[in-house]
Amino acid sequence: MLGTAKKQLGRIREEFRDLERTRDAGRRRNFLSKLADLVPVRLEQKAARNVARGVGEVVGDIESRWEESDLDDAARLIVSVSDPFPQPDVPNPSINFLTECITSVAHDGVASKILVLAVRQRSRGSSAQLNTQKVLDDALMGRMETEYGPSARLQSIDLRLSHPFAFSRWGFLLRDKSGTPISAPQNPLRQFWLRYIDSPEKLAQFSRQILRAYDPNMIGPEGTTFSTAQIISTEDLASLLERFPPSTAKTDLDRESLEFAKEFLSGEVETTSSG
Repeated sequence: MLGTAKKQLGRIREEFRDLERTRDAGRRRNFLSKLADLVPVRLEQKAARNVARGVGEVVGDIESRWEESDLDDAARLIVSVSDPFPQPDVPNPSINFLTECITSVAHDGVASKILVLAVRQRSRGSSAQLNTQKVLDDALMGRMETEYGPSARLQSIDLRLSHPFAFSRWGFLLRDKSGTPISAPQNPLRQFWLRYIDSPEKLAQFSRQILRAYDPNMIGPEGTTFSTAQIISTEDLASLLERFPPSTAKTDLDRESLEFAKEFLSGEVETTSSG
């Protein structure tokens, strides 16, 4: 890891391009994991942060199939190169860096995982943890409003860069800060889904990127279900499936995805009620 930060970043991007050409997901995972382990201890902080920013930009290339472990390693690298022990009563450059990364990284999953890891790093219940949670929650909320709010350009959105936890956290924040649960007509997240999902293809994509990736252990406290995770209400999902049933799909992949959504919804309706 010698040379200037700019050269290091260029080398990292070239390495990702080489790994993508080989289609070797295992090598890519190993490369990302090693970066997360070595950069914080091998480079001085400024250079390390530049490398972390670059990784945040690269992990999200929509032509690649990113695994959860890739998102984890990118977030781990970013949090690791921030200073976890700022001086009291001094402007916190660590939080500023994390806020910048939550805003600028390519993938919603990396952004939301930065928040989780940074909060866990602080002592539970401490003022540092509470302050970190608040500031980074605000950063994530701002990111989601920019990406998916009323002013977002729907034609430029690709759900391959989305993540269930990011949508869920946004939904929780909307409910807790604004008093708008996912079933409320004025909820910006609800409005986004009802604007965005206007075809069988879009609903199938939602099924693949959100429903299949949903993990209750990642979303919230023990006992959280999809219905209470503030991503979409079961009523809205049922309405969308009535509008775009599997028979309207144009490809086998979309038909399978819509069938999965029907099965997913059936399980939710049987076991929970809508949030």
